[in-house]
Amino acid sequence: MYDSNVTRSLARRAPIRVHGHGAKSAVTFEVTRRSRPAWLFEADSGFRLRVSLDGKPWLWSRIHTWWDEALLVEDYPAVHRTVLPPILQDHLRAAPPPADVDAWADHWTQRVAAWLTERPAGPLHNGLWCATAVPFAASPKLLSSYDEEPIDVTARGLPSLQRVTAAMRKTIRHDDWTRMSEGEVLSLRDPKVADAGRLKMWRKRARDGELVPIVVWLLPLLQKYVVIDGHVRLHAALEEGTTPTAIVVTSAREVGSGLSEEELLALPESVLRTFDSESNEHILAPMGRAWRMAGGAKAWRAELTAKTLGTPFADDEDLEWAFE
Repeated sequence: MYDSNVTRSLARRAPIRVHGHGAKSAVTFEVTRRSRPAWLFEADSGFRLRVSLDGKPWLWSRIHTWWDEALLVEDYPAVHRTVLPPILQDHLRAAPPPADVDAWADHWTQRVAAWLTERPAGPLHNGLWCATAVPFAASPKLLSSYDEEPIDVTARGLPSLQRVTAAMRKTIRHDDWTRMSEGEVLSLRDPKVADAGRLKMWRKRARDGELVPIVVWLLPLLQKYVVIDGHVRLHAALEEGTTPTAIVVTSAREVGSGLSEEELLALPESVLRTFDSESNEHILAPMGRAWRMAGGAKAWRAELTAKTLGTPFADDEDLEWAFE
C-alpha cells in the first residue's frame, strides 16, 4: 500500500529508453507534500553546485562558463540515513524468478518506487518522478569526439563496469566534457569497505544471476549517477565480473508529444524518453531541480578549498577558474 500523502499515482509506461539503452521496466509517480527533500541539490551563481545529504554537504562542483569542463569533489559522508530498508529474505522470496526478466525487473522497479515514497530520506521532492530498470553497459561504447578520435562514451546509457571501477576510486575529478566524460557512478561510501558476510551472500547471488538491482539517482546537469542503495551489491558484481541492472531514479517533466524525428534527435543526450515508437507519445526528460545554496559562493569556496587542500588540483593553474 502506498502513502497517499506522498504519491498520487504509480503506473508503468512502456516502452522506455534511457540515454539510448532500452529499459526493462518503467514506473512514473507523482510526489506531493515534500517541498524540500532530505537530499538537496543546491546552486549558486557562477555554476557552483553542491549536494547535501540530511543537511551535510557531500558533493561540490563547478562548471566552466563555456560548459566544456567541470570539477567535482566528493566526500564520503560519515553518517547518512539509509534511503531504502534492508533487503530481507522475505523480499527475495516474494520476487519472481530472475529468469523471467521482464517480471523480475518490473517487480523490483515497483518495489523501489514504493519504498522511496514511503520513507523520508533520499532525493524525492514534489513533482513527477520516474524509476527505470536499466542494465549497466557490458563494455565501453566508442563514439567520435569533436576531433574524431574514438573515446569511451557512456553518456548514452549507464556506464560500463570498467568505468564504474575507475570512477569509484576517485573523490576528486576533472571532467573534460569535450571528450564526453559523463556517465560516471558516484558512491556514498568507500567501495572497499563492505560487510564480509553480506558481500559473500551477494557475490553468490551475482554468480547465480539473482543480484537485486542497484538503485541510483540521476543528476542530469552533471550526468552522474549517485548510488543511493546497493553499494555492497555493486561491489559484489564488480568482484564477480557480472553485469548488474540498475534502477535509475530521476525527477522528470513532460516535454510534449507529436515531435518530429528531427525534433527528437535535437533533444539533448540526457533526455529520458518514454514513448510509443508509432504514436510518439509520453516523452519525459530528466529535470534537475536546484535550491538556493546555503551560505552562497563564500561558503562553497571555503568548503571546496578545504577539501582540495594538499591535492594537485589546488595548485593546478588550469583549474584556477574552479576556485574563483
